[in-house]
Amino acid sequence: MLWLTGLRPTSCEPDLVSCRLWAEPQMPGLYMDGDFVIGGTFPIHYYTRSEQNTYTRPPLQLQCSGSMNFRELRFACAMKFTIHEINNRTDLLPGITLGYQIHDSCSEVAMALKLAFQFANGMEPFYNDTDSCSKSVAAAVPALVGDSYSISSITMTRMLGLFGIPQVSPFATCACLSDKRQYPAFFRTVPSDYHQAAALAKLVKYFGWTWIGAVRSDSVYGNTGMASFLMAAQEEGICVEYSEVFYRTEPRSKLERVANVIRRSTARVLVAFLQEAEVRLLLEELARQPPPPLQWIGSDAWITDPEFLRFNMCAGAIGFGVPRSVIPGLREFLLDLSPEQALKSPLLTEFWESSFNCSLKGSSGGARECDGSEDIRALQNPYTDTSQLRITNMVYKATYAIAHAIHGVICNDTQCDKSAKFTPWQILDQLKTVNFTTKTGYQVSFDANGDPVAVYELINYQFKKDGVLGVITVGQYDTSRPKGQEFSVSRPIIWLGGQTEKYDSQYLSNVSDSLNCVGCPPEFWPNTQQDSCVPKPVEFLSWDDTLSIILTVFSISGAFIAVSHYATCACLSDKRQYPAFLRTVPGDHHQAAALAKTVKHFRWTWIGAVRSDTDYGNYGMASFLKAAQEEGICVEYSESYYRTEPRSKLERVANVIRRSTARDAEGMATIPAACEPDLVSCRLWAEPQVPGFYTDGDFVIGGTFPIHYYMRSEQNTYTRPPLQLQCSGSMNFRELRFARAMKFTIHEINNRTDLLPGITLGYQIYDSCAEVAMALKLAFQFANGMEPFFNDTDSCSKSAAAAVPALVGDSYSISSITMTRMLGLFGIPQVSPFATCACLSDKRQYPAFFRTVPSDYHQAAALAKLVKYFGWTWIGAVRSDSVYGNTGMASFLKAAQEEGICVEYSEVFYRTEPRSKLERVANVICRSTARVLVAFLHEGEVRLLLEELARQPPPPLQWIGSDAWIVDPEFLRFNMCAGAIGFGVPRSVIPGLREFLLDLSPEQALKSPLLTEFWESSFSCSLKGSSGGARKCDGSEDIRALQNPYTDTSQLRITNMVYKATYAIAHAIHGVICNDTQCDKSAKFTPWQILDQLKTVNFTTKTGYQVSFDSNGDPVAVYELINYQFKKDGALGVITVGHYDTSRPIGQEFSMSRPIIWVGGQTEVPRSVCSESCPPGTRKAVQKGKPVCCYDCIPCAEGEISNKTDSLNCMRCPPEFWPNTQQDSCLPKPVEFLSWDDTLSIILTAFSITGAFIALCVIAVFYKHRASPIVRANNSELSFLLLFSLTLCFLCSLTFIGQPSEWSCMLRHTAFGITFVLCISCVLGKTIVVLMAFRATLPGSNAMKWFGPPQQRLSVLTFTLIQVVICVVWLTISPPFPFKNLKQYKERIILECELGSAIGFWAVLGYIGFLALLCFIFAFLARKLPDNFNEAKFITFSMLIFCAVWITFIPAYVSSPGKFTVAVEIFATLASSFGLITCIFAPKCFIIMFRPEQNTKKHIMGKVPSKSL
Repeated sequence: MLWLTGLRPTSCEPDLVSCRLWAEPQMPGLYMDGDFVIGGTFPIHYYTRSEQNTYTRPPLQLQCSGSMNFRELRFACAMKFTIHEINNRTDLLPGITLGYQIHDSCSEVAMALKLAFQFANGMEPFYNDTDSCSKSVAAAVPALVGDSYSISSITMTRMLGLFGIPQVSPFATCACLSDKRQYPAFFRTVPSDYHQAAALAKLVKYFGWTWIGAVRSDSVYGNTGMASFLMAAQEEGICVEYSEVFYRTEPRSKLERVANVIRRSTARVLVAFLQEAEVRLLLEELARQPPPPLQWIGSDAWITDPEFLRFNMCAGAIGFGVPRSVIPGLREFLLDLSPEQALKSPLLTEFWESSFNCSLKGSSGGARECDGSEDIRALQNPYTDTSQLRITNMVYKATYAIAHAIHGVICNDTQCDKSAKFTPWQILDQLKTVNFTTKTGYQVSFDANGDPVAVYELINYQFKKDGVLGVITVGQYDTSRPKGQEFSVSRPIIWLGGQTEKYDSQYLSNVSDSLNCVGCPPEFWPNTQQDSCVPKPVEFLSWDDTLSIILTVFSISGAFIAVSHYATCACLSDKRQYPAFLRTVPGDHHQAAALAKTVKHFRWTWIGAVRSDTDYGNYGMASFLKAAQEEGICVEYSESYYRTEPRSKLERVANVIRRSTARDAEGMATIPAACEPDLVSCRLWAEPQVPGFYTDGDFVIGGTFPIHYYMRSEQNTYTRPPLQLQCSGSMNFRELRFARAMKFTIHEINNRTDLLPGITLGYQIYDSCAEVAMALKLAFQFANGMEPFFNDTDSCSKSAAAAVPALVGDSYSISSITMTRMLGLFGIPQVSPFATCACLSDKRQYPAFFRTVPSDYHQAAALAKLVKYFGWTWIGAVRSDSVYGNTGMASFLKAAQEEGICVEYSEVFYRTEPRSKLERVANVICRSTARVLVAFLHEGEVRLLLEELARQPPPPLQWIGSDAWIVDPEFLRFNMCAGAIGFGVPRSVIPGLREFLLDLSPEQALKSPLLTEFWESSFSCSLKGSSGGARKCDGSEDIRALQNPYTDTSQLRITNMVYKATYAIAHAIHGVICNDTQCDKSAKFTPWQILDQLKTVNFTTKTGYQVSFDSNGDPVAVYELINYQFKKDGALGVITVGHYDTSRPIGQEFSMSRPIIWVGGQTEVPRSVCSESCPPGTRKAVQKGKPVCCYDCIPCAEGEISNKTDSLNCMRCPPEFWPNTQQDSCLPKPVEFLSWDDTLSIILTAFSITGAFIALCVIAVFYKHRASPIVRANNSELSFLLLFSLTLCFLCSLTFIGQPSEWSCMLRHTAFGITFVLCISCVLGKTIVVLMAFRATLPGSNAMKWFGPPQQRLSVLTFTLIQVVICVVWLTISPPFPFKNLKQYKERIILECELGSAIGFWAVLGYIGFLALLCFIFAFLARKLPDNFNEAKFITFSMLIFCAVWITFIPAYVSSPGKFTVAVEIFATLASSFGLITCIFAPKCFIIMFRPEQNTKKHIMGKVPSKSL
């Protein structure tokens, strides 16, 4: 492959043609010539044609395929419209006509890189300089608009930026593109994803969603955008349930897995950082089995794309998009398209045919022929939709920005010079200062990073009145507003399901102990367990229905079988695209081959070619040129035109033919200059980079190592070419050791007889200076070779051979990415010993990359597990602002989040940034409360950071290092690193290496500039012939006494990776050129064969290390855990204390082999937490606005416990348990009842027994004096029965004491009720007897005969039986039962008798009350009867006491707590019993015992005056 941009003719002879491009130029989709031509790229198709490399022929030319993105076609046409508008203006570029070359980048990196070369070199297939020797250094375009995809923009600007060709993208939003160190020529009119990620996180926080899902494209756009969002979300306290990733070209199974994760998720809010293609695939997959309703939050790449309005599941979606706009005249321009105009462009032809399902005349296709009835104004697709001109406006602004920059370079106040000569650097410089307002009112300017002011509109997918989804603006986010006021909502948001209330990410409930059931949405139905909503089955005549398949077969068979008789395009042979096309005429690929053979037959090797600018001409000529190349035929020119093009184009083609040196077959064919021996016509524009170490051999292996830290910097003046790239800064002695180790390994291989016998390997080892620009230059040099002159003595195809078949390097990921992106296009494999970026495992982007060091994916996971293992939940993080640091830290932060680790800060810097940035990072570390610091840094950044921290040391830090620096002995001189830990690749021993490294004398050092610099800087002297102000080296320098990273072979870790990488390439070469017995040193092979062989290498080095690569080009990940410990001599040393091996079973990867010595010499693990652990009895409450690791310890609420440290929630004790005082365990609640040993029980029991004893004593007294008048006069029979019932009343109170049981509960209430009724019945009988007795003394009264003793007994029995019946009914229906009352007291259980039936209980009491009231009334009526005989007064008093007691009992009973309820009931029973026995029997006993003189009949009959008691 010959890089023409770097070529300059050495001879200015006219018409000297010597070489041509190996690949055919990519034809622009839209083209117009002009005084100055602006480039443009848009991903109008989604894919490039894929092929399987056979390594027997060159790869096919890149070609777009797949469906067309109509929106991107609108962007391309908008650029065309803008240039036409600019050309019609008189105030901007007056008298100047701008042209355009607009290409389709196919959404692929390979096509983007090819277009970048084309924009730099031009489209001419031949190198033919007729003007000056400097023409070849002029770029084909001064600037370009595009690309829409970040990955394509990165690829293009990396290459074009080397030549100062500015690129203004309307839609590449990756935050990484703001890095002017890597992308100095990149600008954009769309805001960076840095702002969008922050805005999305604030949006999620604003609506109170704390539980979300995330999905992203597996691309630079998706990965960097989502990484920024996750970091912002973490700072806002938002939790992410899952974060899935996929890419449109991955197997369907990956997409299905992502869809299933979304369906099973409990998060109802989904943040989608996807590109349009991935969104379409995901929505189509989800539509097959719809998930529960999702609240979509979209990134700007798709949320404004009207294509997705056809998916109803997106209803309610929100997201940020650039502001919509109106561009006057654009819609008319887009719709001003006829079939004739469409035919002029393959892109417009494809658009027309796919939009109207017809075939234009002269174009291919199996559909009907377009008949002119097609109305583009009736079309409704993204091309014609100008209602939401958002990104289209970004294209408009980008094109105007370039026009203003050109105006600033070539125009003065009055006119413009169309013949002005300028370089792209001048346009680049002018773009930095553009500041204008478009005629539509939009401000255009760029900040120092090439970015505009970030302004977004908040978009909402809402159903319009016609029932169709539409894109509605509901708010705005403007970073130019004051902090905290950036976000505003201007109109209501309609959420999914048509809700106007904010959708809750935890709205549905399918968890245990749910408080409410929720209704399923209309299109869903509960499953059989009713714990989740599943979609209702949708029934229609689907495509996979048997009936549908039969009908479809008949339909397609009848409609699409067509046989062409004159369509010859070779493309129609592609059965994947045209399965139903047949023809009777041969395809053009046969005709092309026949024409090439005809030319070869007549020995014409120098010809011209001209073709129609149609599919017929373009495809046919492409086939012919390919066949001609295979036949060794050289083509001087290849012109194209179309009959409808201006006459000037036809005249130009005719002039090319007239001036041509190619003639007819009459012996006039001129031999091409490129095929004449030793004809030198051009040389490289830049001087080749001289290798640091070089040895020739049969096969030469390349090598690159960042031996210096910087490149010489310069200020471009635009008055001379930039200076040649040159390394500067201090030397990295460790990388020098790696380079010398590669040299040692090749010498060792050359001395072996079992590997590559008879073959001598050479090497070209370069210093890449740790810079992308140098890496890219070396990549070109590895592809093209070091020869400054183009001199082909064999054939025209020699230039396609690479200078090296493979290379070892680079140590830095960013340099490796740059090199493998370019070298991978030509299949040149690269085996890195130290580039660890996880992104390099992506074989879609880096198919030719291998490495012997594990990917950072494993290291990030290992570091997160390490932090978790030692209990650190509060850490700081710092990283290099490079691909290594950013991707490595992103992987670590994701793994740390999954492990529950919080990051207090995550700082980033780069070694070339101003010192103020480094000071700011150091201040953040010093002020931090986190005592553990994870450093994902390169050596250069670590050294600068440690030196800065040494100026004002922070509190002791526990360093955790990445493998890029933790194994580097240079950092052992910093005592603040004592105790540092980290993972490094295993150390090794390489026999003979130390002797090889030390076998260096001043004479040998002088042979290499690198070794000369090493010698002088190591010994602070100047070698003869070298410059420097130090003393001259005198030969006394002893390299064996040196102690620096070059001579330190005690820890050969990365050195062993270099050793293995070199051996891997040697084994691959052996597999290609050797058989079982010998090797063919004259064998010809391509790098693709070495690449294919490297995939299968599997061997063991003589030092015992296994070497093989998995499908991603990675080795098995094995690490040693490193610890910086002080040795006995007081110096820091690197000690291995453990291992991490991914080949072990899950959970067993990590093992410790010896104790770790921590910071400060401690043996105990240091603590680093935001908040101390919450002890049992408390729970964690996250502090507002801080990460989840910062919390307060809140005591558990009453009745709750936590029995472990750092409990998130307190658990409620079971109902019969209560927390202890520490609230860390549940103890059984004490059970409370009126027990026998209770003081109150003892007192009541005493009163009860005393009362019963008194009753018995009264019985004894009455029985002894039963014949006395007072006993006989008071109805002795009822009196004895009353005393007996009172005895029972006193004793029944004892049934209320003790632990309630089923029998005691039934007994206490029934015994109480029956005995009291018996007692009151007797009193009632006595009262009635008194009344009847005195009424019987009245003349004519016979009352006593109706209430004699039989009636008295019967009345007592009847009254008592009624109560018995009530009690029996009560016990039968709902008897009292023992009950544990848990509600009255939280901390104890009241064991009581539940009434069972309250009606029964109150019926018993009511009946007693009724009898008592009746008795009171009768007694009251008898109160005026003669005193001596009348005991009605005593009964009245006793009933008053009885009623008073029981009336008071009711509120006391209801309000008494616990066991006192029972005590109240006992007290009422005893009080009423004592009242009865005292009032009725005390006076009588007093008379019997102490006034026997009154116990006479006379006294009883009232014959003797009575005296009061």
